Amino acid sequence: MLLDHVNHGIRASTALALRHTPDVKGRWHIALAVNKIFAPLSQSFCTVSVPMRLGHRMQVDLRAFGQFHAYYLGDFDNRAIHATLRVIRQDSVILDVGANVGFWTVPLAMHLNGSGCLHAFEPVPANFQRLVANVRQNTSPDQIHLHELGLSDQNGSLPICLRDDFEQGAETGNAAIVIGPEDLVFDRFTIQVNRLDDIFDSLGVDRIDFIKADIEGHEHRFLAGAVNTIRRFRPILFVEINQVYYKRQNQDGPALFQQWLESNSYRAALYRKGEWRLDIVRNCKAFEDAFFFPSETAVESVRRANRRKH
Repeated sequence: MLLDHVNHGIRASTALALRHTPDVKGRWHIALAVNKIFAPLSQSFCTVSVPMRLGHRMQVDLRAFGQFHAYYLGDFDNRAIHATLRVIRQDSVILDVGANVGFWTVPLAMHLNGSGCLHAFEPVPANFQRLVANVRQNTSPDQIHLHELGLSDQNGSLPICLRDDFEQGAETGNAAIVIGPEDLVFDRFTIQVNRLDDIFDSLGVDRIDFIKADIEGHEHRFLAGAVNTIRRFRPILFVEINQVYYKRQNQDGPALFQQWLESNSYRAALYRKGEWRLDIVRNCKAFEDAFFFPSETAVESVRRANRRKH
């Protein structure tokens, strides 16, 4: 117990220093080393609360890769979230598909005024419970609707595996729909999934303005199950493109998304040389995020995404 208190003090002091250090190369490597060397030994020291640079607090698990990053640096996708806040209105209707523990859900919800609302979808029970806790400590629940559900191109159930974070002992973390035999080494269970097109009326909204989709190689199947809703409302999308998952499905991820963009008259924006630029998705790196803007508003949306203040 004494060693855990000592380790906690070292972690906390390092995190405080790094959160007040400019975003320069090397910060992440320091965080990685400190978290490994001074890892929590008992369960009670693994989940911690962290002040985020965007002004909210998050409960995170130091055993989960993406979450301990947030603990030490105080940010998570801040560049993309800042850009999103510049392009969406405060009365927006937002979907967070693959909400995890709420790194996007909370700051987007805090941006909304009394006329906006957010629906977050997270099918992993442990992640969902942490999502609920993070939402409750930061925002009014009246505008946020949480669904313990996955979105796909079918209605029914799919097997999901609890991946690397859970293997490290984390209570929350990354999970992905089972693709092949290599996923069978992870713990698995079945989740409920629905097509957005089939549940849209039950959400109680009359439009959708923005969708963030980060579901580990299942994004194209979500889009297939949301085709009518997206064509009807033309929302802005922010999509993760993780080519590892697509290659495992014998798919060319960038080609799939480029076809979707062209079929639906959307344009992609990638982060290049310090700003968001309209580009083709085939130029994606192995792992990258992209905005999908309706063609009719793409130029103006990119301009707004790159503004220094929102």
